[in-house]
Amino acid sequence: MIVGLPMKASEVMRSPAVSVAPDCRVIDAVRLLMETNRRGLPVVDSSGILVRIVSEGDFLRRVELGTVPTDRPWFDAFFGAGESATAFARAYGRSVDEIMTQDPVCVAPDADLTEAIALMESRHVAQIPVVFEGAVLGMISKTELLAAVERKFDQSDHAGQDVRDNILAAIRKESWAAGAIVDVVVTSGEIQMWGVIVDHNQRKALKALIENVAGVERIADHLKLRDELPL
Repeated sequence: MIVGLPMKASEVMRSPAVSVAPDCRVIDAVRLLMETNRRGLPVVDSSGILVRIVSEGDFLRRVELGTVPTDRPWFDAFFGAGESATAFARAYGRSVDEIMTQDPVCVAPDADLTEAIALMESRHVAQIPVVFEGAVLGMISKTELLAAVERKFDQSDHAGQDVRDNILAAIRKESWAAGAIVDVVVTSGEIQMWGVIVDHNQRKALKALIENVAGVERIADHLKLRDELPL
């Protein structure tokens, strides 16, 4: 199997990214997430610079759901009340800047897609912003990755059909191919030759012809001599 070079983040990202301001109301952010079917939204300042991310996970512990974290006096006694205060703000806050995720993970537009996926896996995030000089150019989520896979399959199918058509058209033009019944299957640059030929000279000529067709990388020969076929 041929493995191509990794795609770049800019080739996969959804752009432009739907974003919100830090002072956006929580309810408006919720509605925007639902309308756009996104897992999270970049939070940007008035200059369009990424500040934080607000994601689905930021709405799990909310007063509206009755899922506010319980008080832990023993925890506060040992570690201070900062964590409890933050949890309270996230549960009751009315603006995005009170609930948004800290320390957003992002990649540059020219980053290999392998880097973006590795970050998504290691940081357990569902999506990642593509950022250039602080500005959000787009977002990459599993939806964009699936769409990229689909596009690659479509491109491969179309390219394979073009190569097959070119090979068969070239064979039909050659007088030395008379008497041969040949078809080809194209898979990721590999050409599988199937059919019946008159002699080994035809086999050599067919191989030489196919080797000179653009897009051909390997040839698998499954041709049978006519004399070898059962009567």
